[in-house]
Amino acid sequence: MEPLTKRRLTVNPSGGTVTPVIGVAAGITKGVFTTFSGTSPVTLMSASATASKIWAGYITNTSLAQTIPAGQAAGTYVLPMVQTITAL
Repeated sequence: MEPLTKRRLTVNPSGGTVTPVIGVAAGITKGVFTTFSGTSPVTLMSASATASKIWAGYITNTSLAQTIPAGQAAGTYVLPMVQTITAL
C-alpha cells in the first residue's frame, strides 16, 4: 500500500467565479492552486483592506481533483473538509 502522503486532494479556486450578493467584488481575491492535506488550511477567497466594508457573496466552480495511487485497494475513501468563514 502506498503511504498516505501519495494520496492527495488538489484545490484550485483561481478558475472559480466570485459573485457578490451585497457590495462589489473589488478587493476580493480568489485563492491559488494548492494541495489539501487534511491538516493545513486552503484559502478559497480573501478580502483586502480595499474591499467593501459590508460584503456578502460566494465562489463557484472551484476545481477539486483527488489523486489515488495505482495499486491502492478498491474502496471508498473519505477526506473530511470543513469550510470556515472568518470575518474581520
